Amino acid sequence: MNKIQQTYIKPSNPTYTELFEKELGEYTLVVPPYQRPYVWTPQKVETLLNDWKEYLLSVQYENGIDYYMGTIIIHKDVENRKLNIVDGQQRLTTLLIIDYILNGESSAMIRYQNKIEIKVNNHKSKKNIHTILAMATKGCKDGGRYEPLRQKSIFQHIRFTVIMTENEDDAFTFFDSQNNRGVQPSAVDVLKAVHLRAIHADEDLQKKSACLWEKTQNVSENIFRNSSEKYLNDLIVTAIWRLRAWKGNSFFYEASYDDVMHEFAEKLDYTGRNNIIVYSVPSTYELLVDSNMVAKANIISNINTTKAYPFTIRQPLLKGICFFAFIETYHRIATDLFLNDTKNSEILKMRKFFNTLYIETKSTTYMSDYFIMLMIFYYDKFGSKKLYHFALCVDYIIGQWRMDNYFFRKEAMMNITKKNNIIDKIQICYEPKDIIGDLLDVQIERKHEENPDNSPVKKYVKANYDYFKQKESETDDFVSCKKEWIKNIIKNGE
Repeated sequence: MNKIQQTYIKPSNPTYTELFEKELGEYTLVVPPYQRPYVWTPQKVETLLNDWKEYLLSVQYENGIDYYMGTIIIHKDVENRKLNIVDGQQRLTTLLIIDYILNGESSAMIRYQNKIEIKVNNHKSKKNIHTILAMATKGCKDGGRYEPLRQKSIFQHIRFTVIMTENEDDAFTFFDSQNNRGVQPSAVDVLKAVHLRAIHADEDLQKKSACLWEKTQNVSENIFRNSSEKYLNDLIVTAIWRLRAWKGNSFFYEASYDDVMHEFAEKLDYTGRNNIIVYSVPSTYELLVDSNMVAKANIISNINTTKAYPFTIRQPLLKGICFFAFIETYHRIATDLFLNDTKNSEILKMRKFFNTLYIETKSTTYMSDYFIMLMIFYYDKFGSKKLYHFALCVDYIIGQWRMDNYFFRKEAMMNITKKNNIIDKIQICYEPKDIIGDLLDVQIERKHEENPDNSPVKKYVKANYDYFKQKESETDDFVSCKKEWIKNIIKNGE
């Protein structure tokens, strides 16, 4: 983004009262749309309130030393007369809540209500604030354990360091360095801020993008078998980053913070326009040629009907709205494949197979994560055409590794991809039959012949026999039998 030619940076150490009386001036204090929801818990607020009580009994208080609440970083938006909180919105929101509970009409929230713009649209934020209001109101009432905070006017003894700059990039540089000294923010949170900043001169588009991002963050169920709060991180890091980065046979299993930021922020171009570039044709079509050598396009199948935009997962991206649309597209694909209601028979058959062999057996997440990311990549290219057959073949390869490893760890995923990079195979194929035939020919050399009873391997094998409706036999070679079962399903078009 274009930098302001003459950088303005103003550090100060105001008290809580001075922050509103002197720092605001003709500006409005704003929580910008790229900030995450309010996430402080009652336990964290309780810790702060107890710390304040201890401070009021301390030598520091007696000697007139204020209680320090850390650094707040503010971007001074001169054009719109706003002070955007880049770092510190969680603390300031909490302070405004407690100040209102303790001081009512004389609180900053009431006295400067026309100069404070903290919109709470996210349901998680509303829930957290409501819970904290109830807890703190009870504790701060007359006779409550936090009543001394009102008696000794705690808010007259709170002080900050404020770093204010007119250059938004500088504000985020301070934010990064500040957080790198302690607990680093998640890449997902920083990506949101980076790409909202790159949306050019359109505040409504910024707000809609932020709401879309938060909606994706607040899913009720995580298909990656983690907590729902981790879904967006899992989608980006566990699936999309790997699908873009795992090329050939040289790659890392884990994506570091720097890896994710490089892939989805640093190497992306900024055009200064709110534009999206796509590199795919969203339909398969043929050219019908008549006797006059005139060609007419005939659409055979529209394979990407559930895509929000016709992206391909490995295509170059741009900063800004392009990134948000890209993530929304693959969020929709992931949830359509594994979560949302559907009448698509291929998806339903794939989902039943996945649930039977991976979910019901409580397989390791390394297996299920690998399966999920490959389904996303296949669907990205071919839609649901022969999706079920592809799922059978993917599991045929995963199953061979499962049979040979009592513990299916991350190394197994690495080894599968390094020796048989299914992602690359999908990338270069033109028809589903090509990749399906290729996968059925993969044979993994066995290192072990026996596994202990009641092991995860035995559980997986039994689930296969039950799913394919076959009688279990100790004399049969399971892998060879499974290959024949799959070939018969494909041959019969089931």
